[in-house]
Amino acid sequence: MGFDAKQADWTAFQRIQEVQSAARINFIRVVSVVLFFTILLCLYFASERTEDQTKYLISSARVCGIWLLVVGLVVVALKRRKVPPLLKYATSFCDVLLLTTIAAAGAKAESTLVIAFFIISASTFLRFSNKLIASTTLLCICGYLGLVYQTDQFWIRTQGQNFPFLEVARTVGGLAVMGLIGWQLCRGSRFGVESLVSYERSRGGHE
Repeated sequence: MGFDAKQADWTAFQRIQEVQSAARINFIRVVSVVLFFTILLCLYFASERTEDQTKYLISSARVCGIWLLVVGLVVVALKRRKVPPLLKYATSFCDVLLLTTIAAAGAKAESTLVIAFFIISASTFLRFSNKLIASTTLLCICGYLGLVYQTDQFWIRTQGQNFPFLEVARTVGGLAVMGLIGWQLCRGSRFGVESLVSYERSRGGHE
């Protein structure tokens, strides 16, 4: 098998973006967690507190603490300049798992937190990895469907009510389209990088 210069150029570009985007996504991660918990605290103390709200606050605090621990581990890895390729998969998996856990403790598939699945999926675009985009999109869909399965209101219905097929299909379809957009963005970026490098090399050869 011969040496593929274009593949090497794209791999080098991906690696640079992988390291740089790790810090950017980590910043988005910490801002999102802090903002979510701040809003949760404001809502908790602004109204008459119930036992269910207290339980949800405690559960959310634990999950947010674990999430901030993930943030800290990424910071340590970046400072030590040890960013293995598997890190992006591990952190994306943690994001989906922790989001699903928080939503499951509350309104589940009816929670407004479902929109965060789209944010997690979109954040993978910064890494320019088709495998990561595809795997994270699939994880987000599985996480949402897991919430649907746990949502009693979807399954235990009064007479005349139907299972919300349209709502579920809309969310799953939206996540799938989001992943497809990221996939095409990654392909287009690769074509752009390879074309630019080929142009620069051809221009250098004529000088």
